[in-house]
Amino acid sequence: MNLHETACPMVSIIIPTYNNEARIARTLDNIISQDYPNIEIIVVNDVSQDATAAIARRVLTSWGGLFQVIDRSVNGGQSSSRNTGLDAANGKYVVFFDHDDLAEKNYVSRLCGEIERVKADVTFCGYKVYYEAEGRYEEVPMQLSAALASPEDYVIKWLKGKLGNTIWCYIFRKEFLLEQKLRFTEGCHVGEDIEFFVKALTVSARTSFIKEHLYIWMRHPTQQSSGGGPRGALFDSVKLEMLYRWRIARYVSRHGSNRLREYMLHFYIPQNFVKQFTVFAEKKDWASYERQMKKLRHRTMRNLLLSTVKFLWFEPEVFGKAMLLLCCPTFYYRLRS
Repeated sequence: MNLHETACPMVSIIIPTYNNEARIARTLDNIISQDYPNIEIIVVNDVSQDATAAIARRVLTSWGGLFQVIDRSVNGGQSSSRNTGLDAANGKYVVFFDHDDLAEKNYVSRLCGEIERVKADVTFCGYKVYYEAEGRYEEVPMQLSAALASPEDYVIKWLKGKLGNTIWCYIFRKEFLLEQKLRFTEGCHVGEDIEFFVKALTVSARTSFIKEHLYIWMRHPTQQSSGGGPRGALFDSVKLEMLYRWRIARYVSRHGSNRLREYMLHFYIPQNFVKQFTVFAEKKDWASYERQMKKLRHRTMRNLLLSTVKFLWFEPEVFGKAMLLLCCPTFYYRLRS
C-alpha cells in the first residue's frame, strides 16, 4: 500500500528506556523501517547510567525524521516515563513500545489504518514471542474471531482471560486519552500497563482489533526472570499484583455499565480473591496461605465468594473453586499444591 504522508495522521511511538545501550539501536532501526510515513519517535530516558540516550540520539539524528529524546532528571519507572512521553506526543494517535522489542514492518500502518477506518478510540492487534536463545517464534493465539458487539464486550473478554495482557499491541486516539484523563499509575511497577489499557477499553466508545500478530516480544537471556525469589517475599509479591487488580475493579465499577459492574462484583473480584489462595498453594507456601485464610472469617469476604452463584451458569469453575475454598480451605490447599 502506498501511503502519502499528507493523508496519514501522525502516530507518536513512545519508548521508555533505562540502561539499554545493547539493544536500543536495534529497536529504533526497526521502528524507523516501518512502512508508515508519518511517525514521531519519543524516547524517554529514565536516568540511564550507560550510553542509551547517546545511542538513541545518534540513530534518530541519522534518520532525519521527527523525534524527541527526553532525559528525565529523576528515575521514576515505566509509568512515569510513559506519562512523560504522552505529555510530549504530537500525534493524533499514540503507541507504547518497549525498548528491546521489535515489530513487523506494517505494524503501525495496519493499526493506524484500522483505527482510522472504524473511527475507534482503541484498536489492538496480536503479537508473537521470539526466543533469542532458541531462535524461534511463537504466535500467541488470539481468542477473537470477529468484531464484538460493543466496547464492553472486549472488557468482559479480558476479565475472562481471553485478551492478552500487553500494552504494546494497542494504538490509542490521543484526544480520547486526554478527555478521559487516562494516565499510567505512577509508583506502580506491577501491572501498570494492564491497568491502563483495561481502563481505556472500559470508557472507549468504539473498540476494534485486527487478527495479525504484528508485535514481536523479544525474550532474551539478559531479561530478569519473573517469579522466584525468597518464599517470604511471595506474599508481598501477590499483594502488589492484587493492588492493580483492585484499582481496575474500582475504575470499571465506577465508569462501566451495569453489566460490567455485575461482572466485577460477582466474577472478577471473587476470582482474584481465589487466585491468591491458588498461588500460595501452588508455591507450597503454607505460611502465606494460612495468613490469607484469616480473611475467610470476615462476613464481607464470605458473601463475596457466595455471590459467585449469580454466574454459576456462565462461569461454573469460579463458583466451584469459591465454594470449595469457603467450605474446605485446607483441602483446597492440598488439592492445588
